[in-house]
Amino acid sequence: MTFKSFVPHHFASTFGRVAATVLVLVCFAMPYGFAFADEAPPKTVIPDTAAGIWRSIDQEMDEMSTLVTAGTIGDLHHHAFAVKDLVAALPSHSPELDNTALEQIKRDEKFVAILAERLDKAGDTNDKDMAVSNLAKLKKILKALREKDKESLRGGDVQKDLGNKK
Repeated sequence: MTFKSFVPHHFASTFGRVAATVLVLVCFAMPYGFAFADEAPPKTVIPDTAAGIWRSIDQEMDEMSTLVTAGTIGDLHHHAFAVKDLVAALPSHSPELDNTALEQIKRDEKFVAILAERLDKAGDTNDKDMAVSNLAKLKKILKALREKDKESLRGGDVQKDLGNKK
């Protein structure tokens, strides 16, 4: 007995086309889907100095501002998480800071992580208002962090450059 003897001819041919289509999709489309799902975010390169970290933070923030202004906020997450990683590296690269300032930076680091998550969500949902709001909050917290971290930037043009950054 064959499959065709149990089901009407038109059903068998339709079933065969559907099965073939599904097979093609599974064979060819799924590997790409898995590749995108497993795609790891780019690893953030942490500079060796606090001044270098701040330069990298400024570059990431400039890029985020450009994306928000252009309305292409889908890639915000890469930059937001890079800023989060860079801020997390500040305490270990700021040895001149006293314990109180270091603890404050570590507390603010948690808020930066929350803002990075919110910016990621804004990009995922294409919510420009949410992106603008959270980017402004991130700029404000980074300005306060920069003031606390100025001790580690003593004695150079980098301090002047970073102190004047808005």
